[in-house]
Amino acid sequence: YTYLVEVETEAGGRADVVVDPEEHEAFVWATEDEARAGRCGDVVLDWTSENQRLDVLKAFEIAKKRR
Repeated sequence: YTYLVEVETEAGGRADVVVDPEEHEAFVWATEDEARAGRCGDVVLDWTSENQRLDVLKAFEIAKKRR
């Protein structure tokens, strides 16, 4: 599943993400350009499916419209 969420933090604060190691091997914070390129630094983004990739790109579009 893919979820679009909005996180509120204190001014200048950062959001710490905790993932269950039993469910996730790894994660990255990727920019829209990185998601489109399929690479975040040295990490190749191995999408579960084409629909997942499209969902992530759609989330960036939705987020841009909310600003």
